[in-house]
Amino acid sequence: MSDQNQDPDLSFEFIFKHFPVSIWWMDRNHIYRGCNLENCRIAGVNSPDEFIGKNVFDIEKNLNLPQSRSQAVYDLDEYIMQTGVPQKNIHNAVLQTNEGALHQVSLRQPIFNKDGQVIGLIGIGISNAELGDQPKLVAP
Repeated sequence: MSDQNQDPDLSFEFIFKHFPVSIWWMDRNHIYRGCNLENCRIAGVNSPDEFIGKNVFDIEKNLNLPQSRSQAVYDLDEYIMQTGVPQKNIHNAVLQTNEGALHQVSLRQPIFNKDGQVIGLIGIGISNAELGDQPKLVAP
């Protein structure tokens, strides 16, 4: 698929960067290898460059969250990568803001190579800030 004749603001890279939910992925050693801007906001960093190369303990330390929470996230990610079984509807409080706690619901899924071996994990998350106070119904 070619982006040559497309508006640069509609390129895959631009859309991914500005996607309205957090997206991140890590390698088998639990090192983050990429994310989008919404994930940076949730993680308390200014850019993907500040996120890439870190692990959950580094990020959650940056947010002043307890190590027990980081360990629980690490253990869940390790379980997913060992079993190859995705986990859905993971609820957690991410950080405290002036408006109150920011909660996120996430989906984490293993990444497989061509030989069927788990080589990492990808996750998406949506927060109460992205949803607003109450879900909105859209008429058909």
